[in-house]
Amino acid sequence: MTRARGRYTISVLRHISIGFVAAAIAALLSSAVTAVETPNFQKQLEQRRLFLERQLAEEQATLKDVLKEVGHPYHEAVWMLKLVIAQMELELKWLDQIDHETSKRAPARKPHH
Repeated sequence: MTRARGRYTISVLRHISIGFVAAAIAALLSSAVTAVETPNFQKQLEQRRLFLERQLAEEQATLKDVLKEVGHPYHEAVWMLKLVIAQMELELKWLDQIDHETSKRAPARKPHH
């Protein structure tokens, strides 16, 4: 199944730099610290959520194809895809938490420390 193998390869390449995702999100949040209540911040959260939901569906489809191809769940490709899926699911939960806590956002009490 070349299709599954191709999708897996693209998936792996896309996630090689997954460690940089947290840094990008931190930058997004720090740039919005003074304007958390603005619609722009909410829009950014929603755009990220929609992106992750699309990617998650694609990764789940890829996992299904790879499982068909390799014939068992004890393969490096399966493990990698499960990790990526778990990371996306965790980030979606985190975005829900941020969305819920946004109204409580306040500046640092001790900004010089």
